Amino acid sequence: MTKADKVITYRPYIRHSQAKPGIPRQPPAIDAHVDITARAAARQAREFMDTIDPDFQYTRAVHLSCWRAFSTPPQDWPLALCNARSVRDEEGLVNSAIWQTEVPDVENLPPLPEVVKSEAYAFPYREEHEWCYFSGMTRDELLCLKLNDSDHSRPWRTPHCSFYNDEEGTHARESVEIRAVCYFK
Repeated sequence: MTKADKVITYRPYIRHSQAKPGIPRQPPAIDAHVDITARAAARQAREFMDTIDPDFQYTRAVHLSCWRAFSTPPQDWPLALCNARSVRDEEGLVNSAIWQTEVPDVENLPPLPEVVKSEAYAFPYREEHEWCYFSGMTRDELLCLKLNDSDHSRPWRTPHCSFYNDEEGTHARESVEIRAVCYFK
């Protein structure tokens, strides 16, 4: 589909709109976001390739999220995408994720580590953003959205989120997302 010279898939997520603590499912993400920053995407692309094929040389890396619904349409929390052309390059607030085993003392937070393993962009509302959503995705459809393209001369990321659909007759959303890095020589 991408005509990439090499593709590495990683980090599958199962999402369920009625996810409960302790079950390996995540709820739908309701904030407008892109899952990886340009800086984190470049680092991750290098790290993956250094591990798998250190001699492989590439000039472009594209991170994708491949998304598929398993539940019957319409879903109660459908996926919405922002038209990448309606988002300015300088937009997006960096949102760093830090994983730890204990809840920190919020009055005495330590400094962020020098290398943050996960960074995303969060997008505040802007009237100029153009949104659409997929109201009736079936298990036979696959949506691939761009999380980052190292070539910023073209649309290079797609903000997305889920929202509550109060339409009568909706079904609990269950979906899977698998990420991929596509490498081009």
